[in-house]
Amino acid sequence: MKNQIRRYATLLLGGERRSTKPDDSQQLLNDLVPMPEAALLAYISAFGIDNTITRIHRNDMAENLCQLLTVYAVADDGKSVRRVMPEELQGGIFYDGGAIVRFRDDREAISGLAVMREALRAAVAALKDTKKPTGFNRAA
Repeated sequence: MKNQIRRYATLLLGGERRSTKPDDSQQLLNDLVPMPEAALLAYISAFGIDNTITRIHRNDMAENLCQLLTVYAVADDGKSVRRVMPEELQGGIFYDGGAIVRFRDDREAISGLAVMREALRAAVAALKDTKKPTGFNRAA
């Protein structure tokens, strides 16, 4: 579990760069964090790791992140990315820790979900801030 957390922290902090291609799409790909990792990081920030973090917990957190952040879909080959509009995700059910969203209607599933590292960093910081004591309970 500690190795997974280290890997996710590396993803969040931007420690892994695979390519030095100067084009914008490659830069965007480098700045994305896969949704399962993003959901896990956000969940740990919000609730800690006292309990087992199930795929259902991560699915719920992925759904919440999709409501807060701009979401992208990375192609299966990992070479292209597109922005997913919020209306595209409406009515979707998240699976595999947020890696894929499926629909009950005839829409095709969307996979390869990811969010920008900087936006995730801000969301994680906000989640951490919600856990801080407000100071109202101090003895005078």
